[in-house]
Amino acid sequence: MTSVVSAIQAGMGVGIAVDALSDSFAGRVKLVRLTPGPKPVSFDILARKGRLSPAAEKFWQCAKEVAVKK
Repeated sequence: MTSVVSAIQAGMGVGIAVDALSDSFAGRVKLVRLTPGPKPVSFDILARKGRLSPAAEKFWQCAKEVAVKK
């Protein structure tokens, strides 16, 4: 993402970013919120079959909990 922001700063294009990244480069480029906002995007989480690392297992469990709340 930093190379995309650098290209934008150089005047060589535009980009689209999620809100979570906007704080990291808000002072470097002009941010324009899309209105009306785009529809939410759904996505899948994939993992290799078999045992997951403790960190991957925790992520997997958190993702499942959030998905159930929706």
